[in-house]
Amino acid sequence: MTRYPMTATRGMLAGRALALMRENKIRHLPIVDDGSVVGVVSERDLSGIRENKDVVLNRLMSDDPYVARLDSPLSEVASAMAAEKYGCTVVLNENDEVAGIFTTTDALALLSRLLKEREKMSPSSSGRRDEFARYMDEWIEWDSS
Repeated sequence: MTRYPMTATRGMLAGRALALMRENKIRHLPIVDDGSVVGVVSERDLSGIRENKDVVLNRLMSDDPYVARLDSPLSEVASAMAAEKYGCTVVLNENDEVAGIFTTTDALALLSRLLKEREKMSPSSSGRRDEFARYMDEWIEWDSS
């Protein structure tokens, strides 16, 4: 999770938002209005603006983004992101202020770390050629239940 991420406003121009994203190597910007999250814009949302960079984010953003609280169980957040194909979750603090953003990249980094820990606990299975296939079988079985 990126703590206290950059945010944008509804009136920010798409060209400026895209420049911010590229300069800071980020793919999502929460849109905040009077301190409340009102949307999110992704790099993908902005990918077709070459002709008109003067469009305001209000016209391009996704309304009503998925939000979670700092104390939300990560398993619930990850499940919702996977089920709904969300690219990010805007994380709010107890005052409903943006405290962070959790992306699919963050989820993959966490998964990688957890799998490495699992391999340390079970060294006999690490490095086996069929390890990935076994993980996929477990996931398919879990996903279909």
